[in-house]
Amino acid sequence: MKVEANDRTRVSPLGGNPKVKVIGLVKETPLSIQHIRTPGTLYVVEGTKAILILGIDWFNKYQVDIRRFDNKIEITHQGEKA
Repeated sequence: MKVEANDRTRVSPLGGNPKVKVIGLVKETPLSIQHIRTPGTLYVVEGTKAILILGIDWFNKYQVDIRRFDNKIEITHQGEKA
């Protein structure tokens, strides 16, 4: 994986917290949920905590359903569910 510098510094609000700078991108990063593996772009931000935020575009593309009642997510990719 290669981290690309982010020349167009983007600022992303995170749940009402102070804004953070996006300092790099890692494109086509494999993301795995159980046996399903999908590519995605990771945004490298300033800070010390490890946080993974998946965008609505990724949720829509992979038909992700968040089940809050039992704290699980379901994903469908190429006809397979996890």
